[in-house]
Amino acid sequence: MPRQSAPAELPPGPGWRAVRGTAPGLRSLLTRGEWHPLSQRGSVRRFRVDTPRGALFVVGRQGGSWACRRAFRRSVRLHERGVPLPAPLGLYLRRPRAVLYVAEWCDDLAGWPAFVRAAPDRAALAAALATLLAQVHRAGFACSDPRQDLGIRTAQQGGRPVVVRASRMRRARGRLGRRRDLEALLEGLPEGGGGRQAAGRAYRLATGGRAQ
Repeated sequence: MPRQSAPAELPPGPGWRAVRGTAPGLRSLLTRGEWHPLSQRGSVRRFRVDTPRGALFVVGRQGGSWACRRAFRRSVRLHERGVPLPAPLGLYLRRPRAVLYVAEWCDDLAGWPAFVRAAPDRAALAAALATLLAQVHRAGFACSDPRQDLGIRTAQQGGRPVVVRASRMRRARGRLGRRRDLEALLEGLPEGGGGRQAAGRAYRLATGGRAQ
């Protein structure tokens, strides 16, 4: 993997400010870290930054600062409520339009539909996914599409469901969105192996018997 120091226009360069909620000492880690470019699509660049305290995932982009701040706030709220997801560590802004988002590095994320189909215990994993969905709902959010917004940490035994696209979460208003989430989750599960039944039971248990 190519290695480089922090790009000159990114932190700790001049003009950047940390948004409230950014972890103390994060700027120092970014300064000392080894930056490895992962991809670039238009103005969006992704990096892995190896630091003395572990790897970080960094996304730099031009534009969309309002949406990025909203996504960061939502990620922080989910994290504070105990919803498993790659931990949001910081957000930096620089006028007029530059944004830098920093999160925990996770190299074992996978989509859950295919992972569940191959899992030796479909029912247990399906129940864990439904419980995660209930946690998202109890935190006050609904998914854009649970088949894409939720994923699996594959390195943990049996797989651990996590939120992978908090940026696509929206405020849950009423029960309709939550019900749609649950229906989409159940449709994404294989018919055999008791996964759908286990997921339905787990969700009802976690939400007191209804799509809250």
